[in-house]
Amino acid sequence: MATKSIKWLALLGGVTLAASVAVAQDSGALLDALVRKGVLNDQEAEEIRADLTRDNAAAMPKFATPAGKDTKSIAISGRIQTQYFSFDNDNIADSSGFIMRRIYLGAKAKVGADWTADFNYNFADREVDKAILQWGGDVLNQDATIDIGFRKVNFGMEETTSSASLKAIERSPVTRFFVEGDFAAGAPGNLGAGSRRIGVFANFNDDARSGKTAGLYYGFAITNPERQGPSLGDRRGARNNVPALWADAGYAYKTDALSGKFGVGLSHIREGVAFDAPTADASLTGLSIYNDITFGKFNLAAEFLTADLKDGAVVAAVVEDANPYGYWIQPSFMVTDKLELVARYSFVDGDGRGLRLGDLVRRSDSTLPGDELTEYYFGMNYYFVGNSVKLQLGYIMGEVEVTGGASEETQGIRSQIQVLF
Repeated sequence: MATKSIKWLALLGGVTLAASVAVAQDSGALLDALVRKGVLNDQEAEEIRADLTRDNAAAMPKFATPAGKDTKSIAISGRIQTQYFSFDNDNIADSSGFIMRRIYLGAKAKVGADWTADFNYNFADREVDKAILQWGGDVLNQDATIDIGFRKVNFGMEETTSSASLKAIERSPVTRFFVEGDFAAGAPGNLGAGSRRIGVFANFNDDARSGKTAGLYYGFAITNPERQGPSLGDRRGARNNVPALWADAGYAYKTDALSGKFGVGLSHIREGVAFDAPTADASLTGLSIYNDITFGKFNLAAEFLTADLKDGAVVAAVVEDANPYGYWIQPSFMVTDKLELVARYSFVDGDGRGLRLGDLVRRSDSTLPGDELTEYYFGMNYYFVGNSVKLQLGYIMGEVEVTGGASEETQGIRSQIQVLF
């Protein structure tokens, strides 16, 4: 008994002198040293290690306390992205500077066996990124999730790719024209046929959608017709009472040699005021076709987007139908485990909707509304700690043209560093 007491006193003194605030981490090396010197045997060391771990866990402060007794777990996540950009613009002043592109902080709580609350806020733009209540379970022998609230619809592969995983820093002008829109300014060019909306979303086989498994995935949604503004409690206008409809399907494949997915997305918006059409009774039907394939260290991603607009464009002061389209192609190659090279070509034909470099090449500026836009991107990504700490550098060239007439260009650099936690 006396020998055991001496051993405990020796250990206590050693741990106190080594680090009194990190017992679970720092005592491990000390325990191993005492075993090597014969002060403790292996069994005694393991018993002491278990006691210290248990006592340390009990003393840890509680950073998150669930409000409901049925909350099973809470996960906190975040993202910080800092950018520098510098563009040489035609016909207008150059633009450059540092910005905090994104500052995300989110929480995901498991409530009961089948329910999840998922919330994410972007402090850089002072707006909610996502806020949903999700049920997950089995429907007709298939894994299914039902989301209720505010999130992105499944339209546009590049748009629904997390900004943390984009290889070309910013999404292409094609995606920005068809999907993002510009709610605040009501830009006449961008369609806003996607992005974030409030509604009900049903997804099937999300493991295949995310590439974790092979197989078919698909989904449906019914939402408000307009892209939501910063205030989620408001509607854009009383006329927007016909819900927008969304559907998508795809197939994920995996073999020893390659992996990837291909699929389609559909959107239908019946009220023109929801996508800045010249008439309130205009309608929009959008189509996305995409493919993303990885072969060893090489990846090729591509997407084609088009829309059928009824009374959705103004040509020579006359309201007309329009069929804008665009596509982007993006090859990339991992030179080493940390260094990746990326290129992207993008093309958009607005077919009467009007295109501006300042709307579609983020942080550039322009004066000319044109008919066609082309962008080239060449860049590199360096993964310091996987995708969690990543540096991106890119060179961009963009041009907008009026059919048979003038043109306007921008060129510049963009860089970004991100941290995920």
